[in-house]
Amino acid sequence: NMCAAPNKKAPPPPLPGLVLMGLSGTAASWGEFCTIPFDTAKVRLQIQDKANPVYRGLADVLTKMVRDEGVTSLWKGVSAGIQRQCAFAPIRIGLYEPVR
Repeated sequence: NMCAAPNKKAPPPPLPGLVLMGLSGTAASWGEFCTIPFDTAKVRLQIQDKANPVYRGLADVLTKMVRDEGVTSLWKGVSAGIQRQCAFAPIRIGLYEPVR
């Protein structure tokens, strides 16, 4: 029948709150892990002496960090960032629907 409505799938049921909170904390932590090298480089650029700069740009900061301090220096401070994400993201995402 040409006039019949197309078959539509029902939307999936919403995730349980604790699952949603766990997934949001995991996603935010992964985001923190991926972006902390750039954030660290940004801060080093911001705090350097403008009259006698050590770094010439983002790539220069990252290169010098790896060369002088080792590759793990790119993730200095990541544990604090992940703790923050694990605390705030689940609350922010998990409480969105109930508070909305």
